[in-house]
Amino acid sequence: EQLVQIRLAQYGWSWSGKFAVDNDFEIPIRLRNNFDNTVFFVLVHVVKQGPRIFVVFKGGDKISPYRFENHTLETFQIRQLRQTQFTNLLPYHCCAYAWDEPLASHSFTISISESKSQAQSEWLTIGTFDFEKLQNLNQQVRSNILMRVVAQ
Repeated sequence: EQLVQIRLAQYGWSWSGKFAVDNDFEIPIRLRNNFDNTVFFVLVHVVKQGPRIFVVFKGGDKISPYRFENHTLETFQIRQLRQTQFTNLLPYHCCAYAWDEPLASHSFTISISESKSQAQSEWLTIGTFDFEKLQNLNQQVRSNILMRVVAQ
């Protein structure tokens, strides 16, 4: 299996998660800049023609397949299951989302901030979810929590 990682050639950009180039496919990937917390989405298109493999990259915000919308006064933390990278979702904000690690589990964990201070926050995990099967929470963590996940 041939695996590839990419990154932008500017200061602060981390390597992407690995993806295979053995078969024809298309997958959105998230790139992160650890210096200024910028996120950039890339659509990777792999085409195999005989012994040649073509990898085409298309970038932009419209590449992300999902969007999280926070319609609360709470701050959420979103991370791919068993991964260390996370995204903070502030009150009444939304964020585009794609997998950090395309070969890892396509599930995500949502945590909620337990403190009002954004500097030193404790996080309470409210659930692990899958885009293929989104479900309602069985327990009430806080009153009036409304968060929407949209497939773009």
